[in-house]
Amino acid sequence: MMGQTAFFKIYSSNIQNVLKTTKTIKDPYLYKLMYAHIITLMEEYLSDAFIETVKQDKSLIRKLLQCSKYKNQSVGLAEAYEKNIDHIIIEKLKRHIYHNLSDIKILYRDTLAIDFKQDAKIIQAIEKRHDIIHRNGKTLNGDPIIIDSAGINELSTTMNQFLSKIDEDFYNLFYSTKNSKT
Repeated sequence: MMGQTAFFKIYSSNIQNVLKTTKTIKDPYLYKLMYAHIITLMEEYLSDAFIETVKQDKSLIRKLLQCSKYKNQSVGLAEAYEKNIDHIIIEKLKRHIYHNLSDIKILYRDTLAIDFKQDAKIIQAIEKRHDIIHRNGKTLNGDPIIIDSAGINELSTTMNQFLSKIDEDFYNLFYSTKNSKT
C-alpha cells in the first residue's frame, strides 16, 4: 500500500463516517447535508495539509511569499513588530477559501510544486454545495437540488480519487522517510 499523510488518514476516517451515516438515513434533507460535508472535508484536507507543511519549512514560506497572491501584500510595522511574521502568514492562510480550487491550485503549484487538475465533477459539486448551503438546496432558478445516497457515494469516490493523487504528491515530496523535512 502506498504511503499516506496523516491529513489523508483523517479525511479517510471522516469520509467513512459520512458513508456509514448515509446508509442509516433516508431523509433528503440530511442527504444534502452529507453531500455538502464532503466538500467541507476536502477543504479541511487542502487547508491542513498546506498550512502544516508550509509551517514546517522556511523555504516553503519564502516560496509562498513569491506567489502572486502574496508578493505585493504589505504588513504594517506595528503588526510586524507585535506579532511573529510567520504567525501573520499562517493566519492569512487560514482565511483562504479552500474550495476555491483555482486559487488553491496556484498556491499548491507555486509553493509546494504540487500541481493538480481541477476535476469538473468536483467543481460542479462545489457549486451544488453552495446552493445547498446558501440557497437552502435550490438552484439560482429556484429548482430543488435532489441528492440521494448514490450521489453521495459518487461524490465520495470522485473526491477520494482527487485527494489521493494530491496526497501521493504530498507524501512523496514532504512526508516519506527519504524526503521528510520534519
